[in-house]
Amino acid sequence: MTGVKTIITGGNHDSVSLLNAPATLLTSLNISVIGGVPEDFYNQLIPIENKNKETVAVVLAVPFLRDHELRASVAADQIEDKMDVIPLAIRRHYDLLVVDARLRYGQVPLIAMGHLFMRGALTSESEREIHVGNLMGIDSQCIPEQISYTALGHIHKPQKVDKNEFIRYSGSPIYLDFLNQCMKKWSCVLSCLKIG
Repeated sequence: MTGVKTIITGGNHDSVSLLNAPATLLTSLNISVIGGVPEDFYNQLIPIENKNKETVAVVLAVPFLRDHELRASVAADQIEDKMDVIPLAIRRHYDLLVVDARLRYGQVPLIAMGHLFMRGALTSESEREIHVGNLMGIDSQCIPEQISYTALGHIHKPQKVDKNEFIRYSGSPIYLDFLNQCMKKWSCVLSCLKIG
C-alpha cells in the first residue's frame, strides 16, 4: 500500500454501473469510485486523512452530471429561462456538498472535482464541438468561493480556466491531437492504396 488516496469519478462517456461495479473491492485499496451521483448524495464527500487519521481536506467527488439529474434538482419556479437550469443546478449541487462538508468536517480545505465544459476553456483538435445536454459552457462562478481548488475533466488540453490558478483542466494523459493526426494520415494512406 502506498498510502495514496485515489478518487475516480465518471465522465460523460463512462458507464455508471460499470465504474461502480468494483467500488467495494477498490475501497480496500484506498480507491474511491463515484461513477454517477450516488443514492446517498453526500457519498460524494470524501475526507482525506493524514497519518494521525485527522481530516486535512475534503474532496467533492462530483461525476458528470446527467441532464435528468440536473433538471430534477432545481424547482421550476426558480427558472426564468430553460437555459438557466443547468448552471443553476450545477451551482446548487456544489453548494449542497459545501454546506454538508462544513457541517461534518469544519474549515478544512475543499477540493472539487467535476466533469463539465467551462466557458473560456480552450478545446483541442481532438474534441468536436461540445454540447453536453444544453451545456454550451458553464461560467466559473458556478464553483462556490469556499472551494480551494477545482480539478476538472472533459477538455483534453491542460489549462487554467479564466486565468484562475485554482480552477484547472488536467488534460488527457494521452496527447489526443497527435492520435487524431495519425488517424487522418492513415485514413489518407489507406484511401490512396485503394485507389492505386
